[in-house]
Amino acid sequence: MDHGRRPALVLHHSRLIVLDTTRKQGNPPPQVAIEDPLVNGQIQEPSSIGSLPPGQKNISFHYTGLSFLAPAQITFRYKLDGYDKDWINAGDRREAFYTNLPPGKYRFQVMGLLSPMENATSNIALWISISRITTTSGFGFIRCWRCWLQQRRGFGTGSVYPGPQQI
Repeated sequence: MDHGRRPALVLHHSRLIVLDTTRKQGNPPPQVAIEDPLVNGQIQEPSSIGSLPPGQKNISFHYTGLSFLAPAQITFRYKLDGYDKDWINAGDRREAFYTNLPPGKYRFQVMGLLSPMENATSNIALWISISRITTTSGFGFIRCWRCWLQQRRGFGTGSVYPGPQQI
């Protein structure tokens, strides 16, 4: 038993409440939330960035940690699985930036801690998929381009091809 501490007695609504101050309890971890990610500078709902079309390669995540005990002491770590090798210590910064992401599947995770000494953490994850640009085969592209050229020259409008001109 800790000799310097005694139980606290509190009178509340005609009832005596005994608080055990001799037991040390760790603080609960902060609840982490991802707020309005930006995709190519446009605000998106977190649920809408699960599948992004080609060209959407710049993403920033805004996140926060909720704690009533020590909000000023919350620190963060984040990682983009499929891109980052290790967790990035962000300190008290509440934003992560990624530019020129190649097509692929990613999972953004952010972790909130009340103190670097505590093991209690809370984290949240968000899945993202950036699609690849799909093109037609080379033959199909050449055929479409040739049709476009013929129409532009007037050959595809029902007129008869005059054949090669002799000089």
